[in-house]
Amino acid sequence: MSRHQEIAYRDEPYSLRDRILAAVLVLVMLAGAWQAVRAWTPWSELELPKGWTAFREGRTTLAIEKQMDQRLPARDGIIAVANSLRWLLLRGGGTDVVVGRKEWLFLSEEFRADPGSASAMQARLDLLRDASRALQEQGVQLLVALVPDKARLYPSLPLPAGYPDYAQPRYRRALDGLQERGVESVDLFTPMAQTPSPDIPLYYRTDTHWSQAGARVAATAVAARVRELGGCPGDKAYATRDIGPEAERPGDLLRMMGLADSRGLPRPTPDREAPQVTE
Repeated sequence: MSRHQEIAYRDEPYSLRDRILAAVLVLVMLAGAWQAVRAWTPWSELELPKGWTAFREGRTTLAIEKQMDQRLPARDGIIAVANSLRWLLLRGGGTDVVVGRKEWLFLSEEFRADPGSASAMQARLDLLRDASRALQEQGVQLLVALVPDKARLYPSLPLPAGYPDYAQPRYRRALDGLQERGVESVDLFTPMAQTPSPDIPLYYRTDTHWSQAGARVAATAVAARVRELGGCPGDKAYATRDIGPEAERPGDLLRMMGLADSRGLPRPTPDREAPQVTE
């Protein structure tokens, strides 16, 4: 590039887009500087691991980082806005949450293929066998209620490809493994899959836990199996009733996305329900 061309290039006016980006960058830098100044705390007021060993191992610097992070004055608001923008622009759930159709959320662990999962399952089944035998020696019957994955119960909702094929046999293998080891169990998937779930969700849409309806299905299945084993004769009557008005119930998956308390900001619509009590 010649000197004349270089000077001409430098003399070109900045576009409106360039000016906006520059202004945003300056604002972000000023906000960061303000946060750092407001979060500063004298060393004497910080609770830090003391000594050269703690400093060398990084425990001192880690403690400083955590305490400074907690003292940022607008920390929660900034995080909420950033997470809301991620949801609004990308429909992203972060590393721990898989976003499905109709704003259904799922725990990413349900879709993870761990290399050692088969051996880990065998170790857990053996542990349950040992626990069952130890309890039987004390006259106690162990009954294992095997909980199905949320995505297994609603395989058409997770994106992009639904419930993975490699995870399909996992539940049956666990049931068969318990039976082979002589451990009594309850299959909760079958009665839950037979429930009209579109109108009565058995899992909260924004949570990893059963809804109140799901808990009732599970309790009924467990009670029936307990009666088969000779316990709980079934002569008790139970009644469930509402004890308050319907209200929002943001689930733990919304918390994992950093959006549980983001009222007024874009986020998946929280579940709603009326609190109930069973007597």
